[in-house]
Amino acid sequence: MDVDYNSVASAFVNSAQESVMFENGEALAKLFVFSEKTISILSSKLQGVQDFEQYTVIMDNAVFAQFTAAYLEYVRDQPSISKEEGHKLLCRVVELFTAVISGTRGPWLVPAIRPIAVALCLSAGSVHNETRDPAVYAQSASLLLRLLIDLLSDTSNALASSKKLGSPLVAGLLLQISLRTIAAPGAYASKALEVKAFWKSPVFSQRDRIGYSYWLGRYYLVCYYVDLARVYLEYAFNTCPAWHYHNKRAILRHLIVANMIRGRLPSRRLLEKYQMEPVYLHLAYHFSKGNIAGFQQALLT
Repeated sequence: MDVDYNSVASAFVNSAQESVMFENGEALAKLFVFSEKTISILSSKLQGVQDFEQYTVIMDNAVFAQFTAAYLEYVRDQPSISKEEGHKLLCRVVELFTAVISGTRGPWLVPAIRPIAVALCLSAGSVHNETRDPAVYAQSASLLLRLLIDLLSDTSNALASSKKLGSPLVAGLLLQISLRTIAAPGAYASKALEVKAFWKSPVFSQRDRIGYSYWLGRYYLVCYYVDLARVYLEYAFNTCPAWHYHNKRAILRHLIVANMIRGRLPSRRLLEKYQMEPVYLHLAYHFSKGNIAGFQQALLT
């Protein structure tokens, strides 16, 4: 038992309980946040808490209580432990969140998926950059796969009232992280391909449709299904709003490669617009001249 009652922990748990009571996923998404600045502030206010379960005991849903306690433990410890240890705690949070999703009906929890799933991918990348341990990506991919399986298992007839509303986001992230595993991407990505059957539905946000299309295009490019890669990368590029300059530039990098494999070269105007001419203009020039040595040299520069 804590020596002093922690009002921050109590207020957090009460807010979480209220959000569940009214099935307010948007409120949960704002409550369970993973930004470094917010975690740092919240962590400083939770340092005196030894056992969060004494606060979550008031919750009606035992699994949600475990999830909330695990999240608060992650927040409390995050600033003072290694990235690797922090990632392990985050994986536990994601595992429990998936259990919460599994025990609910309807799509009301879908808004809360984005912050936690994105945080998992960012954490995996950060830890891998330090440790170079491929198991970090494999574990994260497995967690995303379990979450996606649960979302796709919803048998509701209408997408708008189904947990499948969260599937394009999770499928896109799963494709993203599967490309970084040492296993063949298909070992994790096969489930993500099921979303192809309905991902263009207007019930999904434009952001989720673009993200899924982009990562599906990159997956197909790695698997050398060039024509399919072009289809999905072109959709992502053409649909991405013009003001998202850096996103369009990132998509274009892979679309150019897919098109060049099929003999379609980018125009100088397009390369200049997205400031890509230093590399790709030389690649296109040597490619058009059949200069393999020059093409290979340009790839290395």
